[in-house]
Amino acid sequence: MNDDKRVFLDYLKQIYDQANEHLREQEHKRDQVVTFYAVLISFIITTNHTIQVNFGGPIMMMILDLALCVIGAIVCISLSSLRGWHTQYLDAIYVINYAMAHQNQYVTVDDLKNTIQEMLVNNQINEKENKDKKWPIRVGEWFKHTISSTEDSMFYGVWIFSMVPLIMMEHSLYKLVNWGSKQGALLVILSVAFTLVFVVYFRHMYKLLNKNIKNAQIYKTWILDFDYYSNGKKSFSYYDVSMNHGILSIKQNTAGVVTVPIVDNRYLMIKIKRTDGRFNWEFPRGFVEPEEIHDSMIDYSTAARRELNEELNVNYSAVMKAVDLGEIEPDSGLIKSSIHAVQVELSELKKIKLQSSEKIVEYRLMDEDSLTNEVKKRTIIDGFTLSAITLSRNTK
Repeated sequence: MNDDKRVFLDYLKQIYDQANEHLREQEHKRDQVVTFYAVLISFIITTNHTIQVNFGGPIMMMILDLALCVIGAIVCISLSSLRGWHTQYLDAIYVINYAMAHQNQYVTVDDLKNTIQEMLVNNQINEKENKDKKWPIRVGEWFKHTISSTEDSMFYGVWIFSMVPLIMMEHSLYKLVNWGSKQGALLVILSVAFTLVFVVYFRHMYKLLNKNIKNAQIYKTWILDFDYYSNGKKSFSYYDVSMNHGILSIKQNTAGVVTVPIVDNRYLMIKIKRTDGRFNWEFPRGFVEPEEIHDSMIDYSTAARRELNEELNVNYSAVMKAVDLGEIEPDSGLIKSSIHAVQVELSELKKIKLQSSEKIVEYRLMDEDSLTNEVKKRTIIDGFTLSAITLSRNTK
């Protein structure tokens, strides 16, 4: 096996591990949502009599049942969204499994890449052809598909469970309203109403789930995207990895930016989980996007503003000044790149929202003394951040 192929297979293994980790996280979130709703309904059912006796009778119970119906719909919508992400990660795992199992059939890295991309494209084409499947559906076909998928079975199980509050609400209404000799007619009306709601609710949730799954399957994600491209522009990879006489070399094909945000003379830091499982305090950073490069001139300041907006939801209007502090060389013996540190002065912090997809879990404002203490305690060990701190202090 040649060195390039070995490096690429190692890369696929890393993607495989990351996809599995994300898959487990999605399943954990799903289980939390389902458990929350099950506990909530169980509580209402077991305290039904107590609520009616002490807190407003059947009317209060009907209000609570209606609230449970709404919460059930929200839970189903959340599960359908998680199902879409689950599909993306699972498809990537299947493709990588195939590539690993048949690696000996391919001589070069390009052969492997082309096969993987062909499998992904064929999957997208097939899903586009099936995307516009019309209602109504065949019950047998739906049932066969549902029981063959654990995730779909979980979704429809929760959906059926979310109908329980509706039954409880209609039961309370039946007990509350007295039509005398026509009580049977009321039962028929309530039964018809339940059936209509059942059909409309099922139809909507069926379409929503399938829409999220289909969109996930045809959406181009980072997971197995070897070539970075945007809006039909010339494609390029973030990195070129090569092996020369046993020495690994990495060339970064696009620039990068390390943002040094300052608010009221304090540094804005983020706590982020890295691939080794550790949580580090760092400055926000990322790649420069193609639209931030004009005639070979790189607009690092614009890239820094965008990174703050993406990772922390910092409003562009809050940026008072952005100063390019100069270039940082992450590893001159391994990576050839162009990375700059940019100091960004902010007027305020409002509506901060952490980018969870990047595993950012916390942010903090640190003054000079706090920053020095964190460095001494080795909670700041990121080379980019340490270099940016040095450049920032030298400009003062």
